[in-house]
Parts: sequence; structure tokens; C-alpha cells
Amino acid sequence: MEWLIQLVQRVTIFLLISTVFIDLFSGTEYQKYIRYAVGLMVIVMVAAPILQGKFRIPVREGSLQWERWEKEWEKKVMEQQDKIEQIEQEYESELYADRQEQEGGDLSGR
Repeated sequence: MEWLIQLVQRVTIFLLISTVFIDLFSGTEYQKYIRYAVGLMVIVMVAAPILQGKFRIPVREGSLQWERWEKEWEKKVMEQQDKIEQIEQEYESELYADRQEQEGGDLSGR
């Protein structure tokens, strides 16, 4: 929720500053273009954090978000490796047990 408060603060400050900028160009033909650009900037300011949070897009390498994402990824990879090793061990123990049953319980007499 903190990111939402920061987002609202940033957009509010940006709109206040852009309003001053728009008022400087009031009555000129550039005013509509400035309003258009400000609108696009607000859309980008609002959409970027939402998309980053939803799709977990790392901003840039070396940032805190990147490090968090990298740690989460490493943790998931390690969990998957552990699962694979566990499955391999279960398979090998079942295979060993099947061989013992087929050979009558004695593997040393080959």
C-alpha cells in the first residue's frame, strides 16, 4: 500500500508543476500539445508501477527490485532442484527394491 501512496504523491506533484507550465502557455496554440503530453506522462506514471508489480518486471540490474527478484528466482530454482533430487532418490530406491524382488532378494550373487 505504501507504493500507492507514493504514486499518488508523485502524480499530484507532477500535476501541480504541469499546471503551472500549462498556465505559462495559456492562450497559445502549444497549450493543447502540452496538455496532451502531460496526460501521456500521467498515464505512464500510473501504469509503470502497476505493470511492474503485476508482471514482476525488474527495473534495472543492480536495483533493489532486481536483487529481490533475483533472490526469489534463485529460491524457486533451488526448490525445484530439491524436488528433482527427491524424485530421483525415490525412483532409484523403487528401482532397487524391484531388482531385489526380481532376483529373489540377493543382488550380490550376479
